[in-house]
Amino acid sequence: MKIMHLTIELIAGFFLLFIIIKFVGKKIINQITPFTFISAIVLGELLGNALYDHQIGILYVIYSMVLWGILLFIVEYLGQKSLWFRGLFEGKPSALIKNRVVDREELRKNRMNINQLQSLLRQSETFSIREVAFCYLEANGSISILKKPQYQKENNIAGFQSFRDTCLRSCYAHS
Repeated sequence: MKIMHLTIELIAGFFLLFIIIKFVGKKIINQITPFTFISAIVLGELLGNALYDHQIGILYVIYSMVLWGILLFIVEYLGQKSLWFRGLFEGKPSALIKNRVVDREELRKNRMNINQLQSLLRQSETFSIREVAFCYLEANGSISILKKPQYQKENNIAGFQSFRDTCLRSCYAHS
């Protein structure tokens, strides 16, 4: 009876945490997916309960960890095999700027305002929305930017040519 109760609690906890993290939004979790975040929280909690609650037997801790591991494996496996499942658990990018136009509805869906978008752009060395042709909020909270052609760095080409010339000179100098 206790095993069944524990099983139900773990599965319910998994999905409740997932829903909460999805609700909180992409911008709060940087570099990890909601699934990874939930996994870390629950595994830490399982270990914490085992360490601090002496009434929980080792068999329950082992069972919990094994069941959680199986859930993680199943979700990872399904994420590799199914685009729909991967989108559900890892998230999908959101187009915040499309064809040089800020999509305010998409900002609202991601619980962002224009000031937060500008802050993210500045962190990516883009200091004006006018410079951006496309901007995506990735599932991990970072942004990907394609600047308008006139704002794309010409320095990249000049810098690469300068780097190449320096390398060629040093290679010929050593030979």
